[in-house]
Amino acid sequence: MKMFSWYTVSGVLLGVPFVVPALWVCGLIGVAVFVYATTIAKAPGAVLLGGFVAWMVKSLFALSFGWSIWPIESFLFTLPLSGFWVIAMYWISGSVFLGTGGAFVAGWLWYTWTHKKYETLALLTLPVLWLLGEFLAARLFSVLTIGPDGFYTAAFSYGQLGYILAEHNLLILLAKLGGVYVLTVIAAMMGVMFWYGYQKLAPTKRSLAGVGAVIVLIVSGFVPVSTGEVMGAGLKIAVVDTEFNNQIIRSLDEITQREVLLGEAIEVAIANGVTHIILPEGSRFNDAQQSVGALARRLRFLTADATVVLVDSGRAELNAVDTALRATVYDGVTKEAWQVDKQYLVPQGEYVPVYFGELFKLVGMGERVAEVGKVFDFVPGPLRDQSVLPAGMPRILFCHSSADPVAIRRLLADGAEVPFIAHPISHAWFGGSQVLKDQQTAMLRIQALWNDIAIVSAGNKTRGELYAKNGEVRIPIEVGSGEGWTVSVIDL
Repeated sequence: MKMFSWYTVSGVLLGVPFVVPALWVCGLIGVAVFVYATTIAKAPGAVLLGGFVAWMVKSLFALSFGWSIWPIESFLFTLPLSGFWVIAMYWISGSVFLGTGGAFVAGWLWYTWTHKKYETLALLTLPVLWLLGEFLAARLFSVLTIGPDGFYTAAFSYGQLGYILAEHNLLILLAKLGGVYVLTVIAAMMGVMFWYGYQKLAPTKRSLAGVGAVIVLIVSGFVPVSTGEVMGAGLKIAVVDTEFNNQIIRSLDEITQREVLLGEAIEVAIANGVTHIILPEGSRFNDAQQSVGALARRLRFLTADATVVLVDSGRAELNAVDTALRATVYDGVTKEAWQVDKQYLVPQGEYVPVYFGELFKLVGMGERVAEVGKVFDFVPGPLRDQSVLPAGMPRILFCHSSADPVAIRRLLADGAEVPFIAHPISHAWFGGSQVLKDQQTAMLRIQALWNDIAIVSAGNKTRGELYAKNGEVRIPIEVGSGEGWTVSVIDL
């Protein structure tokens, strides 16, 4: 029982930084407690269960942003508290699958430490094993959330240890060496050092040394670090943020109204002499099903023939049952347009995972699942290759794709000249969750550092920002606003 208590404490300490990022040091202590709980375990079965519990508890914290969806709109779930149980089921089951990584890490540590007596090997390999455990857990999570056009991936990185180091001005710079993967190894290594120091120091010195180490880590995290980055690309980017209620448009009138409002925002942006305009994900200023030629002609008219690059996105129906989330990039200089489709989709937000759909049918909610499936009918679209975008055009990092640690690396794999990454996002379903915002901010800062490229976001129900190459977050300056929209400008 004592061992399980320590594993639970470890899970709490590992999870707290994903809710309150300022408490990032708790995550390092959580690793130390995890090691301690494993070393006092007596049986392999208990170790596997304890490691699983620790990581499941950690994931419950990291995935807690899901509760910001409550209450779900009544037209989706009309049964009393049905929406509550849907969220709870997804929250708990997701955490359970992510918890499997903890069982793997604890099992290896116990086997090498207690069974084989290779104590030094156990401690030295733990940071890498921690990373492998998170990779394995992400893979299993993709099995849980597999869709009709299922894909097996390790892209879901919420709750991964390395993200807590984004709060430290110096340590985050190590992301240049390998993104969140390197930061995870470093954070786990620091946790091992905490445990090792605790074991080796005399009892009278442990408290003083521990408090001193925590103070040094916290204080050093606030020290400003100059990276010498110069913003001289000569670009002036307009970020259009909106406050539209959700991505479900129920009538043609709503589509027309949204186009009018976005048109007003675009006029303000053009009047400020910008070179690029980014709209939030799912804005639907254009009909994404039109040909690129028709879109180019329409956008040339709507932008008053301005020499501006515009990024928009919306639904494109592929057939009677499948829909793609399609981005349109229009170049006002050449008067051409290109399109690319979203590949990494949001489970429960853009499609109904197969296993969840079957489970709901078992509890008598088959008709409701069919109704929801008509709205959440997205699939990875056929326009996968962003290398079709010419040199000088931004690449598109769709919302939620920021959770994939190598997403931008893939976008830049062809070596083309890319001025920045455009990141259209929408948090309409999450009610502006700060927990979600904080985690995505850490992800984007780390990806900007690793890939040496700026990321500019535009958000619905959340604020657009610039994530500089040096990991800094810069807030665009507001230049205009209207009904449900604001336009802000930032130089790059």
